[in-house]
Amino acid sequence: MGIASKLLLTTIFAAPPLGAQGNINADLRDIGDLRRYIHKTASYNEEIIPRKLVASMARQDQERVAATAQIKCPGGRDTSAQVTLKDNLITTAAHAFTDRDTCKQVNDPKTCSFVIRIAGKTLVYPIADRVAQGFQCPTLPRPRDDWAVVRLKYSVAGVEPYLIDENKARNLAIGDRVVTVSHSMDFNRTYAKDGAMILPKHYGTCAVAKLYGRPVPYFMSAPCGCSEGCSGGSLLTDEARPALLGVVSSNAETDEQRNKEINTGKPVKVPYGELTGTTYFVPFTGDFLRAVKKAADGP
Repeated sequence: MGIASKLLLTTIFAAPPLGAQGNINADLRDIGDLRRYIHKTASYNEEIIPRKLVASMARQDQERVAATAQIKCPGGRDTSAQVTLKDNLITTAAHAFTDRDTCKQVNDPKTCSFVIRIAGKTLVYPIADRVAQGFQCPTLPRPRDDWAVVRLKYSVAGVEPYLIDENKARNLAIGDRVVTVSHSMDFNRTYAKDGAMILPKHYGTCAVAKLYGRPVPYFMSAPCGCSEGCSGGSLLTDEARPALLGVVSSNAETDEQRNKEINTGKPVKVPYGELTGTTYFVPFTGDFLRAVKKAADGP
């Protein structure tokens, strides 16, 4: 049975010290060359409601999506992620840690941290371990397996985790209205003090465009805008108290589009198409759902 999320902001505590239809045959041959399946993503003009920066939204609306934040690693390649089911459990994209072309590790999860901003404070929570991921190396990773579940050393204080609406994830239909929340290059800003680039969190609404797998989808696409850095971010129900439906996996974007976003801090708008103008998601079904529920039953 589906569960409605209860996303409420509670008392702030300091963080512990940093210590469709059809079958795509388990790959992307039906929707483009695998090299196009990269963690960069684009922005589109088919969004139902134009995206907005979460920081510009009313406080109560910010609180609804407070569980979405970032994973930062020493080697770079920051990705988005969210607190899921438990206050020390995070879901994200597998390629945050494992290269999907070579199956080699790009980041040791234990060297990475979950960085979340709550009520104007940035809190940092080190990752204890990767509990599960869809990529099963040395087998070549499949796009549908681009998910990971990690556990934090400490519980995230002040944010209630997203719950998962299992029923809606299993029964997604083309045209369903959904929400995406993530951090990405689209609205990047440079921090004046040290020149560091900031990827603000943004919120957008669009509709499911294509589903892969019957009767239960294991992969999907929608023209929800974002850019590099949004992989692992939240796909949510469009409700007052949103619940998770899946995580952002990837999109195809040209180097020209990406460079323009980096240089201007403004989204690039392109028309929707099966190979362009679409973001891919892994829904909470099958192995992904089983893995996160099993992890939630643990410590």
